[in-house]
Amino acid sequence: MIGERTFMGWPYLREGSVLAVSDSLFKYEKMTVAPGTPAKVVSNPRAPQGLGHWKMKADRTEQVYSK
Repeated sequence: MIGERTFMGWPYLREGSVLAVSDSLFKYEKMTVAPGTPAKVVSNPRAPQGLGHWKMKADRTEQVYSK
């Protein structure tokens, strides 16, 4: 889905673009290594202090949308 258009914001949908996907350990982004080559998905590790921040934001998002 990285680099694709999608619809988000239920129930009032808006068109958006997926720039990156993340989990607690990595952030996955699409990057071009050299001009003229196809883009590849690259995983970037998170900083240790960012792990707790990501977990808090994920829990908060889940709590809001589960209602």
